[in-house]
Parts: sequence; C-alpha cells; structure tokens
Amino acid sequence: MHTLKIKIKDSAYEKIQYFLKNLPADDIEVVSDELESENPEMSIDCSQFNIKSYKDIVDPVLWQKTLRDEWDR
Repeated sequence: MHTLKIKIKDSAYEKIQYFLKNLPADDIEVVSDELESENPEMSIDCSQFNIKSYKDIVDPVLWQKTLRDEWDR
C-alpha cells in the first residue's frame, strides 16, 4: 500500500472527494482530511495560557440564558 499526500485548492476539493468516494472501498482509505490555515502565523496555541475566567460556570447553557435574559430587561 502507498500513502499519498496532496494539497488541493478549495475549488477542486469537492471533485477530488467525489472521485475518492467512488473508488472501491477496499482499494482506498482516506486517512486524513485537514484544512490548512491560510495564515499559519495567525494561529494561537491557547494551551500556553492559564485562563480562569469561566471556571466557575457549571452549566454554560444556563449561564448564557441568564445573560440574554439580562439583555431583554
């Protein structure tokens, strides 16, 4: 078996996906499908930060509803 890594422009992506999905399933396996960032230097690794702002929120949905209810007043 061979592994092939290719970069595909967005305009050709759907065509390539269609082609791959129509090959026999026992002949091909899509291992990875990743979207590359256009500006990799713009990405931020948040794991380096120790953010504690929202640690006390137990139920995020209820917390958000409470905030929205305040807006309606």
